Amino acid sequence: MKRVHIVTIALLFASCPLGALAAGGQTTWGMTPEQVQASNVDARIVRSGPRLSGMVLHNRRRDRVAGERVEVGYYFDDAGLGMIRIDYPARRCAALLDHLVARYGPPVKVEDQVLINNSIWIDRPNQTQILLIRSQAGICDLRQGRLSDYSEPLSAFPER
Repeated sequence: MKRVHIVTIALLFASCPLGALAAGGQTTWGMTPEQVQASNVDARIVRSGPRLSGMVLHNRRRDRVAGERVEVGYYFDDAGLGMIRIDYPARRCAALLDHLVARYGPPVKVEDQVLINNSIWIDRPNQTQILLIRSQAGICDLRQGRLSDYSEPLSAFPER
């Protein structure tokens, strides 16, 4: 399994190999909620969490990311940890996009829909997909997930 280093957003854009989304310990794709809690002291177990993209929220923690207080969610399926999600403050979404572009280059795919804009980056060495969902309606949702869950073939995207 590839390592997901959970560090502050500043380190995310400087050196973190998996493009981690929040401060904390060290996790790997496929971990159990108990393992995530053990590696992230502040991560608390959530019983009966909400579902998102076929996964269930089982760990949550508060953190400061790029100067903003955020809620970090750890989502799991039958294969273990599969997604880390941050609901980022919408008023700072443009700055977050700038940071992602500085770290990963331009998105490999942009889906501009009527109300939602999706920007996608692929971190091949770490088998991670990074998705920024934003809208003028106040949405700024940053997700990091297992690349193996991504539906399009990697050959469709240029190497970086």
